[in-house]
Formats: sequence, C-alpha cells, structure tokens
Amino acid sequence: MTPRSLSGALVLGALYAASAAAQGAPDGKQISAQGANGAPACITCHGARGEGNPAAGFPQLAGLGGAYLEEQLNAMANGSRVSPVMAATAKALDPAQRQAVARYYAGLPSP
Repeated sequence: MTPRSLSGALVLGALYAASAAAQGAPDGKQISAQGANGAPACITCHGARGEGNPAAGFPQLAGLGGAYLEEQLNAMANGSRVSPVMAATAKALDPAQRQAVARYYAGLPSP
C-alpha cells in the first residue's frame, strides 16, 4: 500500500467509525479491546494491533480484507468452519458485531 492510499484508507476508516458510532452501530475497536457478550477481547490472542502471534498459532488480522474476515467469523459462528479456539467467540458476537470487528481489523495497517 502506498503512503497516499494508506492515508486514504485511514481517512475512510475514521469516517466509517464516526458514522457507525453516530448510528449506534457496534464499535469494532472497542470489541477487539474489551470483548462483548462474554466473548474475550480479540487482542488477547491476536495482539493490540492485529499482528497475531504466529508462534502460538494466532494469525495476523490487521490489513486482511473486511469481507474475508467477516466471512470467516460467520463460518466459525455457524459451524461451517471448525475452530475449537474461535467457535465460542464467534458465536457470542452478533452479526453486526462480527462485521464491526472485521472492518476494524481490515482498516489496520498490516505489520
């Protein structure tokens, strides 16, 4: 990503976050840091900046596509993708929360 496109992506991400907050939509950053509905904070395993922890088997999320991340969370929530570690977390989040978290991580720069 070039500096210009990165800056554009950050501006769009900030606009999305402001718009979502104004509409009462779930806050992906807050969910990632604090968890929701009994689900643990995403940063516990995936790191504060979505960098992951490859040695422990936790993948990087930062910079991956939002649609891809949302699809994976939905698949783990409905059982079509088996993940003993993530299933309960994905199921605890409602669809709007899964989408918010996916968009949040998609908007972070890849480490």
